[in-house]
Amino acid sequence: MTWQERYRDKLATPDEAVELVRSGDLVVFALGSGGEPIALGQALGRRASELRDVRVLHAVANNPYPWLQAPSEAFAPRSIYIGPFERGAVAGRWLDYVPWSYGTSRRQEWCDRWGAYTRPDVFMVKVSPPDDEGWCSFGHTVWYSPTAARHARTVLAEVDPTFIRTGGDNRIHVSQIDRLVEGQPWPLTGQMAPVPPDEAEAASVIGALVAELVEDGDCIQVGVGVASQAVLHFLKAKRDLGVHSELLLHEMVQLAQEGVITGARKTVHPGTMVATCFILWPGTEEQKAAAAWIDGNPAVELYDIGYVTHVPRIAAHDRFVAINSALAIDLTGQVAVDTLGATPYSGTGGSLDFVVGANYSEGGRSIHAIPSTAQQGQVSRIVPQFPEGAVPTIPRNYVDFVVTEYGVASLQGKSLRERAKALIAIAHPKFRDELEAAARRLFWP
Repeated sequence: MTWQERYRDKLATPDEAVELVRSGDLVVFALGSGGEPIALGQALGRRASELRDVRVLHAVANNPYPWLQAPSEAFAPRSIYIGPFERGAVAGRWLDYVPWSYGTSRRQEWCDRWGAYTRPDVFMVKVSPPDDEGWCSFGHTVWYSPTAARHARTVLAEVDPTFIRTGGDNRIHVSQIDRLVEGQPWPLTGQMAPVPPDEAEAASVIGALVAELVEDGDCIQVGVGVASQAVLHFLKAKRDLGVHSELLLHEMVQLAQEGVITGARKTVHPGTMVATCFILWPGTEEQKAAAAWIDGNPAVELYDIGYVTHVPRIAAHDRFVAINSALAIDLTGQVAVDTLGATPYSGTGGSLDFVVGANYSEGGRSIHAIPSTAQQGQVSRIVPQFPEGAVPTIPRNYVDFVVTEYGVASLQGKSLRERAKALIAIAHPKFRDELEAAARRLFWP
């Protein structure tokens, strides 16, 4: 049987496709704006009266599915990265947050023992139409799709004709898919939240300061966040930068087009930008142009997140520079990335993996770009101690440079007192007195 015949045999409507879901199954949704198969998810929601105890795993859900709106006997939702549609369910405590560092998924024994997204019963994903040999692409948003698809009992796919193709581990054959749903591409919705002028100004100062810590020939990773991403606007004078990052941002593509990012000095995948997802927001012409440049370009490779965030692979890069944002940092240097107090707010992602890898990289550095305040300047992000129930994402031993709009603190090799002094010096001036008083209680006799 040819792949074309297989393809025709597997065509189904969304409602027909989700008939393969059984009670008690673990159903994993692909991650990524534009990559999540929303038509399949909505069809699954319509089966609520027929199913029981279906565990549904998301990472930043892109649609208000029924199981995110109210508790249900049919569905038990969980998430590895909390987004806006999941926060109500987290607050109501009928959605479970699953914390982990993505890089651990490369361990085969981890896959065998715990599964999670690596061994779903049903994996739902979006793919491109097949090429001449029957291979479909995961498009601009790979994340954990290759691993989940390889290990799933059942793979259900929506076909999106707008999906790009890249090198790396970014394809699945028609023969590996159980049901295929054709239709119009689900429109990308939402937009980047507007950044208040004071936060944008702070981020710009932070970006310029972070850029001073980046040297010619470094290999960079940039995490999501206005402050961390701001560095990309200040790198045009650098030469031969490389990229090995969860996220590929359109500013990185522009830097590659301008000859700043070449990967010429990379010790792993030289000459190639490596990532797991290209961030594509709706209606953004710069990002559409960047996506067109990436499509079929041998200089760009997208891989499974477990490959990109594998700590030994990160550490194998010389002069690896991890640049990430954070929600808060305490005076000892512990960094909180995914919780506000005891409440899950986002996810750990690959932040810990990149920080640890950068620490072991020859000539590597890790940088946390943190605006000094939150909530319109009413709250300091530098705090004496985390409140009860708060969970540090990055242990203080691995935290290197911390940058706010008030300066740079270098924490490696410093005592607790020295760390506190360095962090207070880059806190917002209106909070420094109370931080100083707290530091005296905590660290001075």
